[in-house]
Amino acid sequence: MKARLLRSDAGRGFILDGYPATDGQAEALDQFLSEHSFPAPIVVVIDAPEEVLRDRMTRRGRADDEPSNIERRLRDYREVGRLVEQRYGPARTVRVDGASTPADVAARIAKGVEELQLREGLKTRKPEEGGLKTR
Repeated sequence: MKARLLRSDAGRGFILDGYPATDGQAEALDQFLSEHSFPAPIVVVIDAPEEVLRDRMTRRGRADDEPSNIERRLRDYREVGRLVEQRYGPARTVRVDGASTPADVAARIAKGVEELQLREGLKTRKPEEGGLKTR
């Protein structure tokens, strides 16, 4: 993952879905971001009623979307969401209503991230002289 994040196209931003999921992962991510001059993460929390989420997971038709797995995924999502939201705080968090269409949710996420970036001044990682810093 680290090598991929150091490629030039990730300098404008990237999405990590479900990561970090533990305090240790969050500490490692924070250290990596700091070492490579990335700004602090923006956390996106997609709120939707659990009934909606259960229905969506059931309808998508994956073989492993049985009730016990769906309940575990919902529990894991809540725990990871709390961890990253607590770690990075409300000033770094964008919350959106996830109960509408995927296009609407995507537009709300983009708008929320853009508004947060504008409040802070848009920050992107600049390639270092002679190429990107690698380990």
